[in-house]
Order: sequence, then C-alpha cells, then structure tokens
Amino acid sequence: MKIQEHLRKLLLAEQAIASKLGNRLFWSKAPASTEMPYCFFTCSYKEPLRHTRGSENYAESLFSFHCVGETEDQVDELTEALKNRLRNYKGFDNGSKVFETVIGDNTEDDWSDATGLYRRILEVEVSHTI
Repeated sequence: MKIQEHLRKLLLAEQAIASKLGNRLFWSKAPASTEMPYCFFTCSYKEPLRHTRGSENYAESLFSFHCVGETEDQVDELTEALKNRLRNYKGFDNGSKVFETVIGDNTEDDWSDATGLYRRILEVEVSHTI
C-alpha cells in the first residue's frame, strides 16, 4: 500500500474527520464540482532515510493537506481534526508502516475573493517505509 493510501484510509476511519468530509479526501486535487468542505493532499518531497537496520527501505515525506470550506469555522474544525489524528501517529497498514508524524508549525491560510472559499494548508512530515 502506498503511503498516501495509508494516510487517506487512516484519516477517513476517524469519526471526527469522516463526519465533516464524508469521502471528500482526495490525493493531488479535488474534482471541480466537489461539495464543501473537502480536503486534498499532496507530497512536496520524499527523501530516503539513512538507517542501519539492513535492507528495509525508509523515507521521509512532507505532505500538505489543503482544507477547503465555505466558512473559516469549517476549515478550522477540519484542520484541528486532522492535527489530532495525525499528531504522533505510528502504525502499520497492509505493507505500509509509519514510524513518526510531525505536525508543522507553519500552517498557511487564505481566502479567495474569486471563489469565496477559505483554505488552510497543514504540513505534516511523515517517516515511513517505501
């Protein structure tokens, strides 16, 4: 299982997230006619990790979760739910193992005059198997 599939499954299994998103957590981008709120996530880098434990393959990846909603409160609640689930997560799912997650200090907010939507970007560094 790819790490992005592992994270998506993990997050949608959390009631606090699923109750807000339903199934609207997407890899890379959201479809144009997606109902609000929604979230999509991307990976800006994947770096191999050096280790001394033999032949296992490890990497560190930086994921950006883009939470989008019609109100600032929607986006705040969704971002907090993601933080709460991902903070210090460690786990294994169908061949994909997460060793550590670190929530970034630098979240980015914006509001679009053109669309009237709010967005908050949450960065999460994940150490995992590849």
